[in-house]
Amino acid sequence: MSQIRLYLDEDAGQRSVVEALRNLKIDVITTWEAKNIQLPDPDQLV
Repeated sequence: MSQIRLYLDEDAGQRSVVEALRNLKIDVITTWEAKNIQLPDPDQLV
């Protein structure tokens, strides 16, 4: 089985959501951690 991996933008990046997903062993990175705050969606996907 492949591992679930998520990239959460500013709209979904609440700390409690990120922590809950990580507690479930889901690989999560946020726009803040990736230093992509306020980039438009197409740039986020790059």
